[in-house]
Amino acid sequence: MKKVRFFAKCILAALPFLAVIAFTAAAPLCYMDNEYPARRYTHEAVASGTDCEVLILGDSRAMADLMPARIGASCVNLATGGATAIENYCYLEDYLRAHPAPSKCLILFAPFHYSYMDNWWERTVYFNDLDPVQVGKIMRDGRDCGSETILAGSGADLLSNRLRLPHVYLPALLNAHFIGRYETNKQLLAKLREDRGYAPFGTADGSDELNYETTYESLRESGDADLIRLYLQKTLALCEREGIEAYLLQAPMNRASYDRLQDGFVQGYSLLLQSYADLYPQAVVETKIPCYDNAYFGDSSHLNPQGAEMFTDEIAKKYLGD
Repeated sequence: MKKVRFFAKCILAALPFLAVIAFTAAAPLCYMDNEYPARRYTHEAVASGTDCEVLILGDSRAMADLMPARIGASCVNLATGGATAIENYCYLEDYLRAHPAPSKCLILFAPFHYSYMDNWWERTVYFNDLDPVQVGKIMRDGRDCGSETILAGSGADLLSNRLRLPHVYLPALLNAHFIGRYETNKQLLAKLREDRGYAPFGTADGSDELNYETTYESLRESGDADLIRLYLQKTLALCEREGIEAYLLQAPMNRASYDRLQDGFVQGYSLLLQSYADLYPQAVVETKIPCYDNAYFGDSSHLNPQGAEMFTDEIAKKYLGD
């Protein structure tokens, strides 16, 4: 009898712990930050029954700079803030499991995301953005490439996030008072659904602030860069195998930043892009960064809606026959 009572007490003591885990897994919109809805939307779009002719992949610059509504009814933007080619390869892989191949794929990343993984643990792992098989493969590839970001974490970190353990998520739950972010995230998700993945990151009527790339003296060489390069090559190779026309695009920079880019970085970046063009001659690879007037930027790195309209129309006219 004593053993039964002890066992019952253990179960009762664990109930709050289990309840927090269950809530964390079931209601991420309630407490996650405002980057989470974009990841949620991407997976909804991948799982939907709607087939697309044009897919957009990339990071926040792709989200803010390319408007599916101006491309056509059969276009969706799967880009997510802070993502690199690593996550986007998985998005494309998942999409192709559920849909026929699109005819075209527009791929756009900030130059620094060709060599820097700034959100792997903070967003991709924390949001449980990818399935365990994908994450395991990326972790193995990251160790092989010597990725500094991958090597900074462990299997225990992955497991803690996957199981939604309180020591990982309780700070966010408390900061949000458990449900305090629900209405904001719900509205953000609804807007993403309405605009098919497009979302502005800055809405100012112009910006002369400097972006990340102006601090680079040369192209960053690292294990992170090697891992990102591997997955961008996987993405272009997958497009080639599936008969998808791939367009590796370059986002515009504001005049203030463009004029401050250092020659060593520009040269190294152009050579990197040319290497992709040489490896995948069937893809269209832009090797030069375009420059727009400061008035078309909502912040230092992202086009405002007026700039996005202009850039999207240029891309559509140039590559999509519109």
